[in-house]
Amino acid sequence: MYGDLPTLVPLQAIADHCDALPDDDDRTPRCNIAPTQPVPIIRQHPKEPHRDLSLVRWGLIPSWAKDASSSGGMINARSESAVVKPLFRCGVSGRETLIPMGAYNSPCEVLSPLRLLQMTSLFHPISSTVLSAAFVFTAIFLVLWFPTRKTSYLMDPGDKPGAFEPHIKRYQELARLVLTLATASVAFLINLIVNLPEKHFPSDTAAKLLNAAPQAILFLCATAFFLLLFMTLLKFFYENYSHFHYLPETHTDKKRGIGEYRRWKYALVLSLGYSGFLAFFTAYAWLARSLFRS
Repeated sequence: MYGDLPTLVPLQAIADHCDALPDDDDRTPRCNIAPTQPVPIIRQHPKEPHRDLSLVRWGLIPSWAKDASSSGGMINARSESAVVKPLFRCGVSGRETLIPMGAYNSPCEVLSPLRLLQMTSLFHPISSTVLSAAFVFTAIFLVLWFPTRKTSYLMDPGDKPGAFEPHIKRYQELARLVLTLATASVAFLINLIVNLPEKHFPSDTAAKLLNAAPQAILFLCATAFFLLLFMTLLKFFYENYSHFHYLPETHTDKKRGIGEYRRWKYALVLSLGYSGFLAFFTAYAWLARSLFRS
């Protein structure tokens, strides 16, 4: 919601239009209403079968607050996250109201293509994470592949059969370690979200973790995706290389170059590994930013 809104219609007219019973405190129409000022709302009477039109103070008083002094600063909620944020989810689940407005007060702007994209589903957290991960992976792949795209490599140092296997083992152990940390982190964050006590408001640190958890989980899922592909393709390419590289020169597959460790394979494996590590560190940077942001 924007920082202010107008009510240009008398309360009695609003009550008549919405078939609600107004309270006795009628007010003159105003061009602007700001936080902490009275706002007309329409809500269902808790005991009787009719609606009430009432004036309430614009703001939110958390259940743990001792007074209403901080209510003016808690005025904004996003529709995509209000149902999971501890501050708003209780109200969203069972305290719906209707807020009549005579107009919507927002600065006039010319929408740029980026702004139009931000208003579409492309910038949903899942879509934006997938697009950003794909962009990073593609950029790394092109940087590694394009300059020497016609090059082939010897996977075994010194062209000795099996010489590359110790290197593969080290690479896969490192990827497996990061993959284990990523999956454990996802399990921890999901457990934090699912098992949050309903009757007790979480600590400030837990609330910050809850707000950052969905995006961090997406980054960690991208980590798992990239690293699983990294380990699988690295092993597959090496086995394919070992099967065909040491064939006799007269062999049909040897002549066609099947199994060669071409530059695109090298770039693909490295891009998957770099993207996985980058997504992992991005997830923890996102959590750290949320925890230490004032």
